[in-house]
Amino acid sequence: MFNLKIIFKMKRKINIFIVFALFISAALVSCKKDKNDSADPKLVDLKLSSTQVDVAATETAKVEITSGSGTYSVLSSDEAIATAEVKDKSVVVAGVKAGEAKVTVTDTKSKQTQEIAVKVKRNYGAKVLVKSGTFTMGSPKGEEGRPIWENGEYDNEVQHQVTISKDFYISKYEVTNAQYAKFLNEKGNREQSGVMWLDITDPNCQIEKDGETFKAKAGKENYPVIYVNWYGAKAYAEWAGGRLPTEAEWEYAARGGHKESTTVYSGSNTIGDVAWYGENSENPDNDLYRGKGTHVVGTKTANELGIHDMSGNVYEWCSDWYPSDYPITAQTDPKGKDTGTYRALRGGDFTSSNARYCRVAARSGTEPVGRDDIVGFRVVFVF
Repeated sequence: MFNLKIIFKMKRKINIFIVFALFISAALVSCKKDKNDSADPKLVDLKLSSTQVDVAATETAKVEITSGSGTYSVLSSDEAIATAEVKDKSVVVAGVKAGEAKVTVTDTKSKQTQEIAVKVKRNYGAKVLVKSGTFTMGSPKGEEGRPIWENGEYDNEVQHQVTISKDFYISKYEVTNAQYAKFLNEKGNREQSGVMWLDITDPNCQIEKDGETFKAKAGKENYPVIYVNWYGAKAYAEWAGGRLPTEAEWEYAARGGHKESTTVYSGSNTIGDVAWYGENSENPDNDLYRGKGTHVVGTKTANELGIHDMSGNVYEWCSDWYPSDYPITAQTDPKGKDTGTYRALRGGDFTSSNARYCRVAARSGTEPVGRDDIVGFRVVFVF
């Protein structure tokens, strides 16, 4: 017979062994879990397809998230310049205005971060919304610079009420050489009414032809296109999906639209703040006339709607015939007379030694076949 004491001791040893085995097993499981947990971040390192991106204002760019846990957050260092959000394993960066910012991407599980350096460039094809409304078109008697004939008051700027019945968009900037070259590469430089749209033969023209390709001359990409006639401006506007503005639309936008301003120039009573004109347009890099020349669009202060260069830099083609006397009675969406010899020009130019030509109300015109270094245009889009 077995000794009972021996049996009891054996059972106690077995129980201790079982408890010890269970402890070791639990410890191994715990260690394995800890080991796997510590390994997770290494298995899902946060990686991006790029750590820098260029984007135009009002447009977006994508940066792919090529590796990570699947859950992320983003933060922009300056949302006035660029914003960001995560969509379908991508960081979508939206440009707001020209400048530089950083977007920080965080993997919310591993806490790893990556930075995207963002450079927002001007969007020269940008459009500005002009809401419908009613404004006073023309200039008040006594406005400085308002022309007066020897025999009395000049009535070509008589004030009258105008209603613009539909919202429209207008180019934020004057059309540039780079934009017009792109148009020419698709449509060609065509002859109309006996002349080519663009006078590319003039040595001061800032678009050239390299073989069969039109391109802006080096360094002149973002200057306003010049030496383009009314027909060439109209053709571009239609190609872009719009048209040339009427004088009423042009002046309404220049006055700040529904934010109607009574400033003499578009956005200010101080011409030098908003316009390149005869007294400040010296440009050794672009000598078009006695040391003066056009300047890169958008480099002067914008008006109340954020539109640049509606005073100065270059005159801008409008759709109306000129001259067309203003009526005294209120008008809705006026388009001027049906026929004429000249087409309307608005805004003044870089050679305007007399600032009066850059006034919002100032009117001028020339033959539609005319091509000059002081004339450009912008586009209106009506939806």
